[in-house]
Amino acid sequence: MEENNNRNNLSKIERQRTILNLLTDKTSITLMELENYLDCSRITIQRDLVELENKGLLNRVHGGATLKNFDLANYGHDKRLLIQSDKKKKIAKKVISLIKSDMYIFMDASSTSYFLSEQIFPDNVRVVTSGIDTFLNLQKNKNIQVVLTGGRINPLNRTLVGPEAISIIKQFHFNIAFFSADSIIKNKGVYSSDEEAAAVASAGIEHSNKRILLFDSSKVHIHGGAKVCDLDVVDNIVTDDVRNPHILSLFEGKIL
Repeated sequence: MEENNNRNNLSKIERQRTILNLLTDKTSITLMELENYLDCSRITIQRDLVELENKGLLNRVHGGATLKNFDLANYGHDKRLLIQSDKKKKIAKKVISLIKSDMYIFMDASSTSYFLSEQIFPDNVRVVTSGIDTFLNLQKNKNIQVVLTGGRINPLNRTLVGPEAISIIKQFHFNIAFFSADSIIKNKGVYSSDEEAAAVASAGIEHSNKRILLFDSSKVHIHGGAKVCDLDVVDNIVTDDVRNPHILSLFEGKIL
């Protein structure tokens, strides 16, 4: 009963994220299933489905909804925050324990890094990021120092890219680089759907003692893009599904 009450108190954005997470697992869902799970009215759910369809995130069908096939290259930061959000938050909660006082940290502009930026950081951590919203979140931690790279704004992904961003990153040497991926392919590497974002992440990786890849299990074996790094460059990974056989085969001994 308490769990249902918590669901009933979800905000609209949390409710819509939950709908997308359920769809990711099932690919289709009925209005009745959503009513039972979310413990809210059908008219509220229908309004949510209309909004999510208008954003291009699902297809409404008679009596429910289906997951829409999407191309991450055309998905902006706001939409990415809605996809697999529960899994990304779970990853972020694991990762924060790896960050210690006085560390220098690189964080890319991924949605997983954004959720990491919502965590409470230890004292005197220095963070460099190319993510605009990640930077704004991190500034709420008054006990840390945050640097936003310069560069040209990519308005779709809310990130800074280009030679200026890379130049700023190269002025630092990091204890840990946290980065994500749109695709991970066996015997090939880690890929991003954005070529310029891949170059920025690569710079952070190159200038770090430890490289930790953050990704949800949906990213394994999907299409490529611009290469971020080879698989053997990755020191550790943090993911939502540590028992996934594909992930185990790719990163044996590296899963945190």
